[in-house]
Amino acid sequence: MEQTKTKVEAMFRQNFRQMFRQILDVCLKKKSFALACHDNVDGDGLGSALALHIFLKNQGKESLIFAGDRSYREFKFLPQVTEVEEAFGSCRRCDFVPEVAVGLDYGNFERLTFPPQLKDKIRSGQIPLITFDHHLKNKQIGDMMVIDQQASCTCEILFDFFETNDIPLNKDMALCLLTGIVTDTNSFKNPATTTKALAIAGQLLGKGLLLKKINQELAKKNQAEVSSSLALALNNLQINQDFNFAYLCVSRQEIAKHKIKRESLDGLSTILATIPDIDFSVTLIEWEPGLTRCSLRSEGKTDVSVLAGLFGGGGHILASGFEHQDTPQKTYVRLIKELQKLVKKS
Repeated sequence: MEQTKTKVEAMFRQNFRQMFRQILDVCLKKKSFALACHDNVDGDGLGSALALHIFLKNQGKESLIFAGDRSYREFKFLPQVTEVEEAFGSCRRCDFVPEVAVGLDYGNFERLTFPPQLKDKIRSGQIPLITFDHHLKNKQIGDMMVIDQQASCTCEILFDFFETNDIPLNKDMALCLLTGIVTDTNSFKNPATTTKALAIAGQLLGKGLLLKKINQELAKKNQAEVSSSLALALNNLQINQDFNFAYLCVSRQEIAKHKIKRESLDGLSTILATIPDIDFSVTLIEWEPGLTRCSLRSEGKTDVSVLAGLFGGGGHILASGFEHQDTPQKTYVRLIKELQKLVKKS
């Protein structure tokens, strides 16, 4: 059985290598590219996009990264992050029509932060889409797709892309990739920390990077404001004894009353998942009136992507999410009903 599994994995790796070479061919032949990842971007999505962006620019290509909100600004230590275009508000480059679009670390096509008109062109097939992702194959699309669920993060997949094609990494590209690995492995503390992730991190550190400095930068973001907002949110923390998970709901009224900023609650789900003796964590936050964003995190005991999928969301075993048109409390009630159905089926 183990030998068969090894052969299957080797076949997939060979397929990935072939796809990497085909993608490189496109990168070298085409002249303009638009890149995007999921909204409320994290270090993996932004790190993978920036690493590819730097490579494309070094090849003399026109490359734009689109963001759907201001969460990317938290990563101001990353190289060329100031070149990210905001696909909202005045949106200076929303009329940009690239030859190729690239989606990274997004799980669900609807979460990609391309401008609406560009997204429509991709959806209709007018512009080809390349996908790099480590989330479970769910609602991604693409003319060329590399979805590796065994990878610790999308930055690991980008590292494989560069290595397969003998593309040397400069220090800026290495910093972007290592930031993604550190983010998605929670500084090498969660089950996504594989021997391969550690080996890649070692190679990237060999470019003259300091892991301590990256961790300091990631922890630096508006600490006083973050601490205050986290304290307010954690007042709502509860444990569901029936299904053994931690959860909290934050209403739109609470957000307005305490002037809580979106970025100040980043990482809240991950914090809850570290509570001893629980199987997973759920945060339900009403950032927009009547629209609840749910983040699910697990330390490996529960596949939270199954729950997210029931609501049309996506992700992977350790981290998933979805949006639901309702209040946090009503979304929680619906979540419990879905859990009860799953238990009956099993």
